[in-house]
Amino acid sequence: MIPLKELKSTREQDGRTVNVTTPQYRGVLLSTLKLGTDQEALKALIDRSRLTDKDLIQVMEMYHEDRNLSYRQFTPKGKSMETGLRILAGIGMQSLIKNFENQGINYRFSPASAPYIEVGLRFRKFKSAPRLMMDAGVAIYFEPSEIDLSGQRITFALTGTQTMKNSSIAVPLMVNYILVKGSSSSVYAGAGLTFWVSNFSNESASVFVDNGGAESNVIEEDFVSRKSSSLSPSLKLGWMRDFSSGSLIIELKGDLVLKNYEFTPLNYYSVYHLGVGTVSVGYLF
Repeated sequence: MIPLKELKSTREQDGRTVNVTTPQYRGVLLSTLKLGTDQEALKALIDRSRLTDKDLIQVMEMYHEDRNLSYRQFTPKGKSMETGLRILAGIGMQSLIKNFENQGINYRFSPASAPYIEVGLRFRKFKSAPRLMMDAGVAIYFEPSEIDLSGQRITFALTGTQTMKNSSIAVPLMVNYILVKGSSSSVYAGAGLTFWVSNFSNESASVFVDNGGAESNVIEEDFVSRKSSSLSPSLKLGWMRDFSSGSLIIELKGDLVLKNYEFTPLNYYSVYHLGVGTVSVGYLF
């Protein structure tokens, strides 16, 4: 199957040369139907048309009516879309992004990477929008189990570690659009929202306060808390290769989980967003 192309040409308009882009199928229709000079309305309809069932049916109806030809319209029986099962696995990289003043104290995950698994559905090949795809799924993030802090105040320095049990279930809802489509592969981009439900509990904490003395003071109080539920805007870039049994998928996904973590070492309060970048490989059945 050879895809219909767009034809480039120029024409004079009000004394100026303007560029004209004409989808190839319109030229095919005009040459095949052999329209006369008295069929300007039909020509205008073809010029306005898109390559959709609705527009092409309107063109053929007007053509037959103009020539007083009888016709019968059949509604093809077929799927309005396709639904497939998506299974992906990969690595999520997490970082803490400052929401407001961090009191001169910095926080980071150790380690910053964690496994990621997603199972969901993909809706695609819509009749009215063949490049559109929609994803809905459930994902599990096995998240970092340690946060380190470091900071410098006027009279002392802080270092510390909080260990915790940490994981999340995420429900991503994404709308994707195919940017580049080949004979068997495609590149797409998507945007949407992800709902997060987190399972978080502190295990132990140690904060070392060094004021220049012979020994550091040690404070063993938890200084991390996390929202149990959150919402994140999400962006996605993906590649898909079709096979007879399904499609191979490779995706890059980014999330910004808003105001997700709070820190209170020595009552220095700060709030951080959670940034999550995910690289995953999977299959669409």
